Amino acid sequence: MELILAIVMVVIGFLFLVKGADFLVKGAQDIAIWLKISPLLTGLCLLAPATSAPELAVNISAAFQGVPDVALGNVIGSNIANISLALGIGALVRPLIFTHSTVNKDIPFSFLAITSFLILGFDRGFDRVDHNILSVGDGLILLSFSIVFFAYLYFSAKSGEPLLAFETPPRHKVRPIYAILLFMVGLMGAIVGGNLVVIYGAALSRMVGISELFVGLFITSVGTSLPEIVTTVVALSKGSDGIATGNIIGSNIFNIFVILGLTATIRPLMFQEKLLADTFFLLSLTILLFFIVKTSRSGLQRRHGVVFISGYIGYLVFLLARG
Repeated sequence: MELILAIVMVVIGFLFLVKGADFLVKGAQDIAIWLKISPLLTGLCLLAPATSAPELAVNISAAFQGVPDVALGNVIGSNIANISLALGIGALVRPLIFTHSTVNKDIPFSFLAITSFLILGFDRGFDRVDHNILSVGDGLILLSFSIVFFAYLYFSAKSGEPLLAFETPPRHKVRPIYAILLFMVGLMGAIVGGNLVVIYGAALSRMVGISELFVGLFITSVGTSLPEIVTTVVALSKGSDGIATGNIIGSNIFNIFVILGLTATIRPLMFQEKLLADTFFLLSLTILLFFIVKTSRSGLQRRHGVVFISGYIGYLVFLLARG
């Protein structure tokens, strides 16, 4: 009976996360129109953080609940799912075109985020402890990187450089109070859903004998990546390549710099060395994505989508075998 209850509550948590993210995105778009924010800043400062709200809710809950494996696994697993599933499925819908600046500046920024996490997380000598830990100081460093990233985006946008080409949402009459209310309701939904997924996901892992790291790397990460996956497919169906590609890259950077940084400042995160394999897999996916879009004039093709999705299936088999 407890097992069934845990499964039901995890599913309910996912529903809250997905619907909450949907409200967040709609509210963010209307707020951006109301404030007359540029298309670029709309995407990076509102849309990417909004679709990352489920990850943020899960990680903050995991930090307070004292389950670092879920917090770390959720971010790394979510970033893996964003590239291999969201972009992979998107490429099956139709070819994905990346802007020149996204390829040469934003994807390398994502690479910087991953390497920063590796260096800060596995610096036992610096932290003077006998285990790997993402300390409060490390979290503040990651947050400072996020400030640099957003400053870079702001000044690049101000100079007219199209870093991540988010399309402006269709113009319609915006009711500011309704937009703010929708955003706040979405945020609350994401927080409630995140708590349910973390609490009952951890309980479920104990009941069936799987690790909390597996819960974070697969169960919660796929659930919290659903907004990015849905946003990518919908954006492509409407011809909005900027939202489809920029939101994924922006979310991956936001997940590490902001979400992991904030989580570590709440509570230091100790993690297992076997997470190295997952982080290096994410690093390899990022490098592969950069190589493909750098050398392919026609963007990310369907054959590339098949490669990314197949890679995720192989990664899932690896997770199941590792336990």
